[in-house]
Amino acid sequence: MTYDTGVPLKKARRLPRYLRRPVSQRTRSLVQRRFARRKGLKKERWQRRLRRLQRLFASAQRFTLRWVLVGVGLSLAVILGALVFSPALRLQEITVVRFGPRLNIEDVQVALAPLFERHLVFISQYEVRQLLEEAIPDIESTTVTKLYPSSLRVEARLDPLFYQLQITDPDPAVSPDSGSGSVSNIDFITSKGTYVTVLGGTGSGSLAQIQLVDWGAHPVPGTELLTEDFLVRLQAAERLLQREFGYNIEGRIVYLRAQEFHIDIGQYSLWFDTQTSVDDHLQRYRKLLQTIDPATVTLYVDLRLGDRIVYK
Repeated sequence: MTYDTGVPLKKARRLPRYLRRPVSQRTRSLVQRRFARRKGLKKERWQRRLRRLQRLFASAQRFTLRWVLVGVGLSLAVILGALVFSPALRLQEITVVRFGPRLNIEDVQVALAPLFERHLVFISQYEVRQLLEEAIPDIESTTVTKLYPSSLRVEARLDPLFYQLQITDPDPAVSPDSGSGSVSNIDFITSKGTYVTVLGGTGSGSLAQIQLVDWGAHPVPGTELLTEDFLVRLQAAERLLQREFGYNIEGRIVYLRAQEFHIDIGQYSLWFDTQTSVDDHLQRYRKLLQTIDPATVTLYVDLRLGDRIVYK
């Protein structure tokens, strides 16, 4: 209890030396240890307060971060919902870029018609390519670019033309039929063996010609007539005959059902099949040239048989 007397206190001062009580070294050490302990307790008390504040701050930080993440998630959900249900992102326009006059832009637009009014976000390049390949079999590559909010840019390339095609009826009594390659259309084989017709031979340049016989049912444009392996064999045979034997290739006849081809070198024809490699065929031909005079051959040399060579 404190009493206020209204009398000002004098300033504290030290006692005179003669009034001071003597203090032993033991007492002095005890007092120093006590003050040191008080100082340590005070420091520890502040450390406990600091750790308590740190825990409170960490708890508040976790609480704030949790609600921030919840808010971001809700915002993304709202944005995604707006994208899904917004009519502004529905496909309204398709721009087709072609790299040659062979590609009919109307065919591409008809093939991609199911994509209209679809959300642009959910249209994939794989889906676009699948639709184009179903409608246009000789599609080589497709590049799709989304132009938000409602446009699609499609760049389409076709397989290059490999050979000009002449479809001949197997029956010699029937006049040769050029299929759809009449006055308006010309028939071709692409690099992947697909049969296509091109208006007026547009973009064909000067291609070598294949005469197709033994086809059974008349070929339909858009179907695969020859495999890529067959075309590779044909090209390899022509290249080796020109390089190693110095021949000029004057014609090619392909027998579709028999899967064989005849190469006309001018004086006669060489017969190949797909059961034996081109190198083996030409090795047999070299052996034949070592044993006979090539001038005695006037019609053909059959290189298909493994145990013998037939010529006429």
